[in-house]
Amino acid sequence: MERGDVFEDRYQLIKPLGEGGMGYVWMALDSDSGNLVALKFLREDAREYPDMLGRFRNEYKVQNSLNDPGVVGIYSINTSADDIEYVVMEYFDGIPINSAKESMEPRDRVQWTTQVLIKTARALAFIHKKDIIHRDIKPSNILVSENVPDA
Repeated sequence: MERGDVFEDRYQLIKPLGEGGMGYVWMALDSDSGNLVALKFLREDAREYPDMLGRFRNEYKVQNSLNDPGVVGIYSINTSADDIEYVVMEYFDGIPINSAKESMEPRDRVQWTTQVLIKTARALAFIHKKDIIHRDIKPSNILVSENVPDA
């Protein structure tokens, strides 16, 4: 997949956002709604393992059941005409916490980091109340906007 490609006659790929153990994510423009979305695709090498496919589907079915401002929303879980598993998610214009913190003045980091951690803890408490455990909490999975409002 490349920039400008149209996936499933609907999503114009704009730029890659990241890659992880199970998949990779692209920012895309949804031609039906006119909104930016994030598309997460199951990695091609992972498609060969039924347990990975099951984990991929289950992760997003669980996430789809969550409705909290601190958790990215899921719009749909799909299989393309070419048998590519993908998830359509809310696009959040943010950066990983570790990247944001590095660009700050040292005197601003403590208060800012405290606010981000409070918001992260609230989101985790919400999902834990639903008996869900997030198994991949790390700085690159905590996205923040440039200005983090008071918690």
